[in-house]
Amino acid sequence: FFNDTATTEIYTRSIVGSVRCVQETDTEEPTDIVSQTKQQLGKDGAEIIGSQVNEETVARKLLEDGMIESYIDFVYLTKGGMPVEVKPIDYAEDSKGGYSGKGAIPFNEDTLSQLSGLINQAEKYNNSDDIGKSVSEYKKVCAKYEEAKDYPTASYFYQKCLIMSKQAKYAEGEATSYMGLGFCEEGERNIVKAQEYYETALEKGLDKDLHAIVKQISEQLIRIYEKLAVTYEDSGDYQKTLDYYDKCLDASKRALNPTKEAECYYKLGMTYEKTKELEKSVEALEKFLSICEKNGNQVQYFSQNVLGREKFGTQRIS
Repeated sequence: FFNDTATTEIYTRSIVGSVRCVQETDTEEPTDIVSQTKQQLGKDGAEIIGSQVNEETVARKLLEDGMIESYIDFVYLTKGGMPVEVKPIDYAEDSKGGYSGKGAIPFNEDTLSQLSGLINQAEKYNNSDDIGKSVSEYKKVCAKYEEAKDYPTASYFYQKCLIMSKQAKYAEGEATSYMGLGFCEEGERNIVKAQEYYETALEKGLDKDLHAIVKQISEQLIRIYEKLAVTYEDSGDYQKTLDYYDKCLDASKRALNPTKEAECYYKLGMTYEKTKELEKSVEALEKFLSICEKNGNQVQYFSQNVLGREKFGTQRIS
């Protein structure tokens, strides 16, 4: 994760203040921070650490084991603060996302053990060049913070996954990391930035024929494109509305989602009617009906799903 001593020092200072982290030498002598901690703990340091589980003892145990990157991550998780050098999200002052900062996940013995265990194992996998397993462990941390709606913290770990995946040329890790970053941006209601991340993820997935991931990313893009289409429709920009419903249609096809595919054709038909392009309107509505007919007993479901949205409206970007 760290490529040089200078980067390590900047990153560590941004999180733990005056603590200075120095790369190990070829003789594998312990870093300054580990040596200092061992001196502070004394000869019985391991026993002291093992006597109870709290933020301080877990952090010290990570240092005792020489897991420097895990220590930095753990301090970030428990002490809060967003290191400027690794901050992947720009937060608008009026953002109404779910970020609650430190405390989004209550820290008790179980959660402290789980989190430290995940980041510790991730670092070990990374050190042994098993990038796939390392990324998988970090994403488990992401999932916990996504569930707590702490998107900056989840984004922090997706950024780590992305850096590792790029360095290892691990295409699946790159695609899913971009998708995760897009989800975090969407959680913070940065819709345009979310779109950029999702589309980059899609490009990575298509380039390497990652069919399952392409399907998953496409489902995320359906939601984004639909929100943007509705927003432009509300503003009276029907050309942009058509552009985004076309994008939504393509994403629906890639996601193998006939419900959304039918809805997109219906929306295109209604929008073409507003632009007085009646032939295109009829063509789109006929395709909508064709999808309904192909799905037999789901015709009523499609009609209720699509026409019901016309009545009650689709979520706008706020």
